[in-house]
Amino acid sequence: MKCAQNLKQISLALDNYYEDNNHHYPPSLSSLVPQYVSFLGIFQCPSAKAQPMKGNFDEQLCSYRYICYPDDSARKFDDKMVLAFDKGSDHQMEGMNAVFADGHVCFWSRERFIAMLGELAGNEKLSMPTREALRKTLAEVMAEGPVKRESP
Repeated sequence: MKCAQNLKQISLALDNYYEDNNHHYPPSLSSLVPQYVSFLGIFQCPSAKAQPMKGNFDEQLCSYRYICYPDDSARKFDDKMVLAFDKGSDHQMEGMNAVFADGHVCFWSRERFIAMLGELAGNEKLSMPTREALRKTLAEVMAEGPVKRESP
């Protein structure tokens, strides 16, 4: 539950940044500190075994992946566009919490999450740079380990 709350807080910070910066998302989560996020603990899932961040944002200690969309075409599909999600190892590769551009958070099995990213990456209504950002993220997630097939 705390992990989902962290992602919700990250979503709010991303949305504030987006509104304050002419409808552009930040280049990284570290760009949110300190103006939009002052408590670094929201960048760490309680399931992660990492030491707490102290003083500055540390990408290596951050529990979440962020998808930096290069334009606002993603906002046309707010309820489907993932902004940030758990790194695979935080939940023993069983699945991940993800926060979407409309602010909702849900837990996905790793297999369903990968399939969803693949569908989004192929959506021709999104700009080419946005689809490339999704393809890059998809490749990174798939490189973390094999995908187990769900039973029908």
